[in-house]
Amino acid sequence: MKQNKLVIIQPALGRYRKGFIDSLVSENCNEFDISIICSPVDNAGVKSMDSIHPSIEYNLVKMTSIFKVFFWQHLFFIVLKMNLSKGDSLIINGNPRFLSSLAISLFLKLKGIEIYWWGHAWSSSSSKVGSYIRFKLMNLYKIILYTDEEVELSKGLIKSDVVGLNNGLDILSIRKGILFDKNKFEFKIFKIAFIGRYTKKSNFGLLIKALSQIPANELEYIQLNVIGNIPEQEMLKLYPQSKNININYHGEIWDEHEISNLLNDNHVFVYPGSVGLSIIHAFALGLPAVVHNERIMHMPEIGVFEDRVNGICFTNGCSKSLAEKVLYLKHNVNVLKEYSDNAYSKVTTTYNTHDMAIRFINFIRKNK
Repeated sequence: MKQNKLVIIQPALGRYRKGFIDSLVSENCNEFDISIICSPVDNAGVKSMDSIHPSIEYNLVKMTSIFKVFFWQHLFFIVLKMNLSKGDSLIINGNPRFLSSLAISLFLKLKGIEIYWWGHAWSSSSSKVGSYIRFKLMNLYKIILYTDEEVELSKGLIKSDVVGLNNGLDILSIRKGILFDKNKFEFKIFKIAFIGRYTKKSNFGLLIKALSQIPANELEYIQLNVIGNIPEQEMLKLYPQSKNININYHGEIWDEHEISNLLNDNHVFVYPGSVGLSIIHAFALGLPAVVHNERIMHMPEIGVFEDRVNGICFTNGCSKSLAEKVLYLKHNVNVLKEYSDNAYSKVTTTYNTHDMAIRFINFIRKNK
């Protein structure tokens, strides 16, 4: 019996995808002959892994930028050599600016190959025109979206078969060797974690402004732990008031276990900008989240968040509101514990790479 081929095209395959790939291989049970094509570095600077599971054919191809707006991956020859036929499947990157994915998918669609569009229904930077084009294009194919919430919000706009993966991380790897100890909530110093870079998306400066508004007698019992590329000296120049805040700048950390150990020592995760996968990392270790209330401005992973269930919202862009929510959680330890339990259990069942792989492979099986 012919083994159907499953070809996945992505801009890059970052290390955060390793858990998904390993779970995909496990769930596949040798049913599909899987190939992955991506570039060494994508347009956002994400670097691909040097190697992945040996059962997968892994091709790294050159990517050319066209006026820094559109992108072309040199993959045509590789895909054509695979001789895809009816019963095989091609998954393309759901970013309309990757012209090579659109071109190869339209060509193969004419040959009867099943094509899947894998991407966001929206992102924090989506425009009305961009969203219109995106939905018009994605309806040409079967659709794989990042979350169930995106599927729900896209009803009426999507005409094709669709599945939400609940995009997540390798929760078991994050938790390896880490004790989920609720005794840490009997604290003297309230510890806040932030993961990210100093960008417009992260809006890190708002967190500094919020903490600087907290009275000194409260602030002395608050500590901010920053993981990521946040330049300490530049922050002191931009926000002189930050010298009065107990901030530990840990810098960029790539070791998963080191990140988990640092995060686990905190009580809450705060992201003042458009949150993405970092909220999954926080929930994996039982850290409730404080995020802004403009849901549509976040990345799709906001689907994991439930206000006053596994975290709390503040008014977008309002440092006073953010400060109030931080103090509320600091003073209400029982609420903090409840949110922590809910955050931990949420990503145990979904928004993890194992559940993603099951949803992914079952959708392909259903449509092959």
